[in-house]
This record gives sequence, structure tokens and C-alpha cells, in this order.
Amino acid sequence: GVTTLSAGTQALGVAGTIVNSPQITVASGATFDVSAVAPYNLASGKILQGSGTVSGSLVANSAAILRPAGAGAVGTLIFSGGLTQNGGVLNEIEFNPVTNDVIEVVGDLDLNPAATNTFVVSSISGSIAPGTYTLIRYTGTLLNGGATNFVLSGISGTLVHNVGAKTISLTT
Repeated sequence: GVTTLSAGTQALGVAGTIVNSPQITVASGATFDVSAVAPYNLASGKILQGSGTVSGSLVANSAAILRPAGAGAVGTLIFSGGLTQNGGVLNEIEFNPVTNDVIEVVGDLDLNPAATNTFVVSSISGSIAPGTYTLIRYTGTLLNGGATNFVLSGISGTLVHNVGAKTISLTT
């Protein structure tokens, strides 16, 4: 069934896995600690969502879904320890009239340079105003790839990698 981390820290051991859970929700203030697994692989068809923190390196594989805050909400999903997107990853980003979802990486961001991931953009209330919106923010190094490793779905716009600000943003 679905795995929900409402508070505190859920740590996986060295051989730890959650293979039977189609969806992992990490609530605000909760931590999903995958640091012992090195790295934790989010498999095809699995959803990782919420406004909490994933501690440790995570690799999102083709057809995995990253959904900051969860469906119908706007917030920030934090990856503390690095994030790799191997291609075919669906980054579901929602907007409301005030702000938008953000994927925050405290550490390195690695985008498979030979593959493409998707930002699936939608609004939960009203239309998305013209402007520039941060979709991914990272503190470490962009190891591979860049904005050209993403395509947009659900909106027209331009994706830009700002090396100095360490962001990948959408301009509509």
C-alpha cells in the first residue's frame, strides 16, 4: 500500500527498500532517510511526493514521478544528499496564484546528459501568469546535463539554467 511519513524520521537500513509501495509521501517536517542505501533508487511508476525531506542520495529512474507537496497542493520537496534524474522522470509541478512547487536539492544535481525528463506543469487555481518561476534549486554542483535535459508538458515556455543562482527556471 501507500507509505506516508507524517512526522519524525523513517530510516532505511543498508538492505532497506519499499518495493511494494506505489507512493511515498513525506509530510512537512518529516524525513525519509535513505542514506544507508547509497543511493536509493525510485523505480519506474513509483511516486515520491510531499513537502518533507529525503536525506541521502536518490536516483529517480524512467517513469518515476516526483511531486512536490503532493497532488492539489504547492510546496517544496527537499533532497538532502543529492538527486539524479536518469531520464524519463516526470516532475509534476503545480502552481497557485501566489507560488509554485519547487524541487530543492541540498547537494549535487545530476541529469543524465543523454536523456530527457519532463516538467508536467498545471495550475490548481486559475491561470499561470507570465513570469519566471524556479522549478529546481540546488546548492552543490550540476554534475551533468542542464535545462536542455527537460521538456515541458501542460504549458508553453522556456526552460533556463542559471549557473550563478543554481536554478532551473520556467519563463512563460
